[in-house]
Amino acid sequence: MPVELIKRGARIIDGLLIHPDKVSCDRCAQSYEFHYSPSEEHRVKEWLPKAQVVVNKSHSHSHPDSLTVPY
Repeated sequence: MPVELIKRGARIIDGLLIHPDKVSCDRCAQSYEFHYSPSEEHRVKEWLPKAQVVVNKSHSHSHPDSLTVPY
């Protein structure tokens, strides 16, 4: 299962864990919670830098409610 970046207060996907660190856009004040499946827990340190890149790229165009971080 892919990981998701979800705006605070937006829909929550059942069964996913939430990382305590937030992923924030460098261009604005928007932050996302990092949701991941228990099977991906050992790879969170690899996912977080990828998540930051996805947020910065997507925010150059818009501010979506959720983003999927590609493998």
